[in-house]
Amino acid sequence: MKKVKIGVIGCGNISNAYFTAAEKFEILEVKACADINPEAAEAKATEHGIKAMTVDKLMADKDIE
Repeated sequence: MKKVKIGVIGCGNISNAYFTAAEKFEILEVKACADINPEAAEAKATEHGIKAMTVDKLMADKDIE
């Protein structure tokens, strides 16, 4: 099964629900996160072992479906 690579936009308190839910689907692989607040994105990226990006870069990333 080929995993679908996704990104999470918005790294506030509710984002933990998105990261936790994504782990329950074998087909999903969270590759990056973005937020208008770069520090929030960096914190979540570090917490989940993914890349932090700007929203524009995340949307333009060809690896993220």
